[in-house]
Amino acid sequence: MKIRSIGIRLRWRVTPLLFTEGGRANQYAKIQRAYALENAPDQVQLHHCEQYEDPASRKLDDVPLPEGLTYEEYFEYAYVNVSEHRFRHWHAVPWLRNLFRMDG
Repeated sequence: MKIRSIGIRLRWRVTPLLFTEGGRANQYAKIQRAYALENAPDQVQLHHCEQYEDPASRKLDDVPLPEGLTYEEYFEYAYVNVSEHRFRHWHAVPWLRNLFRMDG
């Protein structure tokens, strides 16, 4: 079967990715390395929620995950504040505007 072009050209070789709720430092580092290997390190961004914006507040970065964690315990290691989980427009909207080359 031959695939017919529909005239859409993507500007990305890799899928742009935005994290706005934090995450485990070692997992994010792996994702960053993968994007760097594809010469696209600027296509992935991580933002922590306000409670964990200061790197000094993220004291579990180098602590291995224990086995058998509950979701609540895992969220502590991943720097997720469930009660503050929401759409973070101040990160997402500028990122999307840039992604889709929208001016203004």
